[in-house]
Amino acid sequence: MKNPEFIVHGNVSSDAVENIKKEGFKFEVGRETISNDFFMGMDFAQPKEDTLAGSRNENPVSVQNPGSLIVMKVPNGYKIDYGTETKINIDKQNSEISGHIGKYSGGKKQLGIYNQESGNIATENIIAKIKATSKILELTSNLKEEILSLKVKIPDGVQIMADEIERENKESGAEIHHYGNRQELEKVLSNLLEGSLSNSIQNRTRKLSMEIKMLEGYKIKDEDKIPGVIFNKPTKESVEKELLKIREVMDVKNFTTGLPNMDKYLKTYIPYLEEELGNISSD
Repeated sequence: MKNPEFIVHGNVSSDAVENIKKEGFKFEVGRETISNDFFMGMDFAQPKEDTLAGSRNENPVSVQNPGSLIVMKVPNGYKIDYGTETKINIDKQNSEISGHIGKYSGGKKQLGIYNQESGNIATENIIAKIKATSKILELTSNLKEEILSLKVKIPDGVQIMADEIERENKESGAEIHHYGNRQELEKVLSNLLEGSLSNSIQNRTRKLSMEIKMLEGYKIKDEDKIPGVIFNKPTKESVEKELLKIREVMDVKNFTTGLPNMDKYLKTYIPYLEEELGNISSD
């Protein structure tokens, strides 16, 4: 994948966030601890049971003193790619899919850093910190629903979020959120929200592609075994229904996601999935 301009790391511990600001961001090669997705990063910045369960964080967590979204500029020479534990293998000869299937559908937003060895992203590359206040989390939840359903355009979402960040800093009399200036903040938010929308679209089509493979008779051999994640064979009708939802949105006059690369992706990949599904006989 092409390196994103910015990456984020959401952390539920305010102590851990302060350590990152002082010492830089420590990483293990390939481990999916970063993203280019605003919503995913902010999701990991709020304390909740499933977030804490997958964390190796040894710092104390407090709802009263919430975590933050750390925004970093990708240093020269660093390669950003999908996390090592989000990949799958498709064996056409034996009609089998193996690997990290439980994480695969959401793998577009789970990224890792690939360098010569595990290391540290220096503090000068940390360009913003957005605290996961109750109002920011509420606004994030609303914008996630509206932007990913294409009800709100990304530039409008950027203005809404930037206004709230500025308002909180002004009303508190202190820098709750840290960033350069309004123009730089808008650039970061726009970049990360575009990442969120792109990932959402591709994750949805990944899921549909996997379901079509299952209808074609592929066996699933999942290495993740995430509790509650079960790969039951779908019905052809249920997959058709999901594809139809996407098709109905695409067929609206002057349809656009606002992202030319995603418009092209949908216009190419959705007809391919429709054709693949059409070649499968109904049970």
